[in-house]
Amino acid sequence: MTVRRLWSKDVSVQEIITAVETELAEPLYRGVSLGCTFQDLRLAYRGVGAAQPGLMEWLRATIRLLIWPVRGADPRRSRPGAEDAEKGRVLFASISKRDYSIRVIPRIVTHLGESECHVLTKLPQMRGVLPKSVGVFPWRDAPNLKLRSWRSEYSRCAKGWNDRLRDLQSRFGLSSYAVLLIRQSLILASQRFDRYQSLIDSLRPRAVLVDFDRNPRAACLILAARKRGIPTFTLVHGAAHGPDFFMPIVADRVLCWGEHQREIFIQNGTEPDRVEIVGFQRIDDHSNVDPAEVRSRIGVPPKAVVAMYASNPIERAARTRILRLFCEAVHRAPNITGVVRLHPDEAISDYSEIVASFPSVRFTANNEFTPAEALTIADIVVAHSSGFAGEAVARGRLGVVLDAVGVPLGPGEDLVAWAGAPRAQNAMELAEVLSRVLTDDEFRRDLEEGGRRYSRRMYAATGDEACRNIATAVERYALSV
Repeated sequence: MTVRRLWSKDVSVQEIITAVETELAEPLYRGVSLGCTFQDLRLAYRGVGAAQPGLMEWLRATIRLLIWPVRGADPRRSRPGAEDAEKGRVLFASISKRDYSIRVIPRIVTHLGESECHVLTKLPQMRGVLPKSVGVFPWRDAPNLKLRSWRSEYSRCAKGWNDRLRDLQSRFGLSSYAVLLIRQSLILASQRFDRYQSLIDSLRPRAVLVDFDRNPRAACLILAARKRGIPTFTLVHGAAHGPDFFMPIVADRVLCWGEHQREIFIQNGTEPDRVEIVGFQRIDDHSNVDPAEVRSRIGVPPKAVVAMYASNPIERAARTRILRLFCEAVHRAPNITGVVRLHPDEAISDYSEIVASFPSVRFTANNEFTPAEALTIADIVVAHSSGFAGEAVARGRLGVVLDAVGVPLGPGEDLVAWAGAPRAQNAMELAEVLSRVLTDDEFRRDLEEGGRRYSRRMYAATGDEACRNIATAVERYALSV
């Protein structure tokens, strides 16, 4: 059966989304450009593998396009919001629902000052882990959308956007469904900008810090804050290797992990005075984790040498192929136990055929254990392109890059270049590398030294020290503006 693509021209998702962001930067909506708010569209196009959806998804998308202008895209607030909250604090907004947010946000808040912060979050349990002096608000509690005002401004911009959309459709051969997703993104971004502008006006923060400014929700908050002249900052969501996903930045300043990331941002057009090195707040000390308990929990023998594959969100067919190659390599390598740690966007059921074919390999969902727990049991971390692999190498684990699907390695290139990580191109080569780690002491020592070299370049600080650096950078710059 022939797969109908979302676009007919032979171009990448990156090229299309870059063009969408550029072309739809105008007309300005209430004086700001919404061109930076299409990150979810990038993920949607990549996630469906550029294939047309089924009938039900078509219907759902069409219904959303009809209903959102009438009722609003996001849920309406059902309880009092931030109108009576103390003004002039730092607003720390997180779009993450991962376990590390529960650890990291309280640390940063502590260094900023518990009575000096409000936290905007997607995690309801955050109220229970932060002091009562910290204002904690769910994103959905932003002031309700004033639909009449929104419709008036949206209608004014729609003609210009539609003209530019027709040009994009002609240039790339975009399908009607691809165009529909772009229209949805414009409605969502413009409505969120209005709601977050009202939130900013209620809280009047002295600074806004987000954990990832290229996320559409956080980007709209940053745009709203910048419109009011409020200093804005973003952390770095993952291992940046090039402009895809991370650049250009939306916030005034980006707080990056180390010299390597700083160079990448500057090389891709970010002004040097907008980039500050603070370290990587998510790398924790895992000395209090019990490896025996973790191994027992996920069914790994107590003394097994564990090779862990860290998955990453590349195109689905490539992801499936590389997982199979890892399992084949582990099957070939004697005395190696294989564990697969899936990306948060994946489920074990996505790979049921591979799981059935290799019952000795333990597949784990991303939330089955924390990164610190994973690193206590992994002796070797294999990856195609994963920030987790970099964290592993920085914590003394051995890193191996599996380059077997013709997809750019991204951060995997950094592991090869700076950590001296072996690059395996098929299952047999990977099996040989895994076996050599067990038998060649000099080879293993070289990899360990490479890991230390890599860590010095990538991470200026980690854990609580990085959290303190983040707070210092925010306060210093906010006071200077």
